[in-house]
Amino acid sequence: MTLQHYLGTLTIDGDSKDFTIDTDPSTGPFALALTVGDYFIHGYTGEVAEQICEHLQAQIRTVGAFATATVAFDNSTALVTIDFKATCSVVWTDTDLRDLLGFTGNLSGASAYTATNATRGVWSPTLVMSEYPGDLTRLWGQRSTSRIGVSSDGTVYSAEGTILYDGVYGYHLLPEADVITTSATVWESLEQFWEDCIHTGKPIRVYPDKTVNTASDYVTALMSSPDGKVGGFHDGIVARWRENYNGFWSVNFMLRKYVT
Repeated sequence: MTLQHYLGTLTIDGDSKDFTIDTDPSTGPFALALTVGDYFIHGYTGEVAEQICEHLQAQIRTVGAFATATVAFDNSTALVTIDFKATCSVVWTDTDLRDLLGFTGNLSGASAYTATNATRGVWSPTLVMSEYPGDLTRLWGQRSTSRIGVSSDGTVYSAEGTILYDGVYGYHLLPEADVITTSATVWESLEQFWEDCIHTGKPIRVYPDKTVNTASDYVTALMSSPDGKVGGFHDGIVARWRENYNGFWSVNFMLRKYVT
């Protein structure tokens, strides 16, 4: 079964950039910081620009004792693992960074740590996409802004426009945890993704097959309600499969190819 996931733009700011690492026995501590800016949670294989996991890894590696440390995002679980390759503790100076990465507290006593919660800015539905314009290998539908018409004397005319790449996409019978934020969810619901990433109007990366990760395995898009507006979440993108029953949900949205 080919599952998708969606990576939203995350902003590292002055409240989500700082952390401290320390060896055991202590030779530090070492205060480190991410560079403020917009990122995705991780990059594709061979990507030159550092995304959050790669940037975090690069900062940790500036400390000689952790020159081979790795920071990885697991596509199947949406969890981040930091492997220092040696015993290390972490103090999240900025707890917003801790929360974004899915950790729930400071880290100590081990060399590798896997987050408890899914990262922010990622939506990974547990069922396959059921509605899309073409097929999952090309994803986009096409439409034209060209205009044709006829004047009052019967003369036909046309004006060439632009080909747009977009479409309406959907899922059916998704479980509540995939869609709605409840006390049992942390960051993984579509509702949370809508608040964090769709509402901002910033681009997302859509992986038709979340198990593959090269430059050609995703598209960059803007997501909206099917009418092309951000609009409402509950009255624009999602609907209960059955009235007054929250167990299953339908999701429909528009994706537009992001062109700068």
